[in-house]
Amino acid sequence: RDPDRRALTAPGAGDGPLAGNSASKQILRCRSCLQLDNQAAATFHLSENRVEAAEVQQNKASDGFEQSVKLLDRIRREVADALDAYEMTNPNITDLRDLTLDDFIARLEREPNIQAQLGLPERPRNMRIYEQNMNAQEENGMFLSDALQAAKLRALDASKDSLEKEEKQVNREMSEEEKEAIAQAKTMQETLEKTLSTLLKQSEDPAKTHEEKQRLAATAENIRRMLEQIEQGEVTVDVWEKLVQTEQMRAMLASIARGEKIPDEQWNKLLSTLDEGLWQVRGRRPPEGYRKSIQQYQERIRQVLTSNLSQALSPGEWSRVETSVDKGLSWLAGQQAEDGRFPSEESAQPAVTALAVMAFLSRGHVPDQGKYGQQLSKAIDFVLSTQKRRGYFSLLPVTPPASHLTPGQTFTYNHSIAGLMLGEVYGMTSGERSRLIESALNKALVYHREVQSRQKEFPSDIGGWRYGYSESPVASSDMSVTGWALMFLRSARNAEFNVPKQYFDEGLDFVERCYEIDVGQHDKGVFRYRPLASSMNENPQITLANTSSALLSLILGGRQDRPSVEVAVRWFLSHEYPKPWQQPYFYLASYYSSQAMAQVGGSTWEQIFPQIARNLMGEQAANGSWTSTGGNEKKFGPSYCTSLAVLSLTPAYQLLPIYQR
Repeated sequence: RDPDRRALTAPGAGDGPLAGNSASKQILRCRSCLQLDNQAAATFHLSENRVEAAEVQQNKASDGFEQSVKLLDRIRREVADALDAYEMTNPNITDLRDLTLDDFIARLEREPNIQAQLGLPERPRNMRIYEQNMNAQEENGMFLSDALQAAKLRALDASKDSLEKEEKQVNREMSEEEKEAIAQAKTMQETLEKTLSTLLKQSEDPAKTHEEKQRLAATAENIRRMLEQIEQGEVTVDVWEKLVQTEQMRAMLASIARGEKIPDEQWNKLLSTLDEGLWQVRGRRPPEGYRKSIQQYQERIRQVLTSNLSQALSPGEWSRVETSVDKGLSWLAGQQAEDGRFPSEESAQPAVTALAVMAFLSRGHVPDQGKYGQQLSKAIDFVLSTQKRRGYFSLLPVTPPASHLTPGQTFTYNHSIAGLMLGEVYGMTSGERSRLIESALNKALVYHREVQSRQKEFPSDIGGWRYGYSESPVASSDMSVTGWALMFLRSARNAEFNVPKQYFDEGLDFVERCYEIDVGQHDKGVFRYRPLASSMNENPQITLANTSSALLSLILGGRQDRPSVEVAVRWFLSHEYPKPWQQPYFYLASYYSSQAMAQVGGSTWEQIFPQIARNLMGEQAANGSWTSTGGNEKKFGPSYCTSLAVLSLTPAYQLLPIYQR
């Protein structure tokens, strides 16, 4: 759609919902007319008792149905391809979801006067039922003419009954019960609005802690979205008619306004009530599209009621976490260099600077505003300045070989982490800086895909990322780099950049191949550094960092229902979280683990996060910084450790878009 959403158009086309596809439109019109002619001919031959001729014509009509569906799908794809090449501004993220054919047909049906636009004649509504019933009974061995006649009678009766009901529904006045239900629906909407107002007032109360304000603001945002759905017609009146009859919902709204946690049994009782009340519409199950709408609405309520991560710690403990985070950020701000970077090994830039920026963002600080606003803007500009002509981010020139901690090894980390940060901050900037970020991300995504699609030495490495070298045809992949690379893609997709689903699918398939199927090796984790088929003679490196990175990647990628995810969660619950001296990549593992546990939520989060928080706060120096005592993390320096520590302590604030549940 064009920016004003007036009409679906293709580049260089005229006005109208299907402009630019006139040839396809003409073909579809001809197919439809031919289909109707064949159907009419079949009916005529039957009336003359010419069964064989009727069967021939009916087969042609059946073929026409199938060909029309295929042609409609082809038109949809052509329109999508044309739109991909059409410059758009401010796309809606929901428009980037891949449409099913059913979704597309449903949208066409909502277009005004769609039959006239397609040049289709008026036709009976029962044609598809007619054809499907006939085919089904023919397959069961019934004589063709009997099957056809039976289907015809059923379809005509159903159509007649449907039309009569529709006429009665349109012409009759509303009953007192319906008027009362609509009034109750309006009351419920007003209740939501009052609840929202109450939450907003409470979130501004100076007596509230920062954590309480964050929780109230998040709940208010969810309710605001529910109200927007109502105003846009996404929540139907039928839903509200049933919903407002439940006292449980009213009690829940009051509890939400008070910031209370909703017990599981109360939620289950409400869900049971919804199932009984909403799934029956005028005595029969609603169509698939309506059922999906109900499911989406129920999920929205579930998100409102269960998105609270603050239950993991007591108010006093959260106060100590906030103090710890603020001290860390204060120390970090004092380390910034004149050019905007936060100090570390040059081979680790701009990744360390990007992590520092995200640490500030996770606490609610934004560029050009507030205490750290100018420092954040300088850091962002530094990251942008490191982008090379090919599109990747690296402070140092990248040349082979990919030796340990040289730019040839580290630059894919630098590139992915810098891209992740820019995707997160893109919506928080404006003006020239916003345009620079947009341009940089577009170039970075092209290079990102180039690395992912390199020819791999082993088929099991397809879809993943690794170092800058070796390149095709002997490139490889590992879990460590791929975890960051997938988060960059997720962040860019959230920011409404064009990232095809195929890129995610290929990357997530690689992550799943890193799962270690031998439970006998699940002592230190459940995911390997590389798939078994790619590293038969190598150390599997089944570690906490690789396990938590894979777990977070799969959940953010929508694969939370995979068996490997369940195994990983059980592994976390069955192990005490390690102390710093027990884990060589303690800060990296804590970052991944904290974010992954926040995505899992519930009792898992409440069991694991307090351990992570206690271990981290026990390592903080008096000046507010965190430092590693050994390994590669020591080489990257305290800015790296402090940034990851802050990011590990702030998932409950839900301020970074990529980590929101």
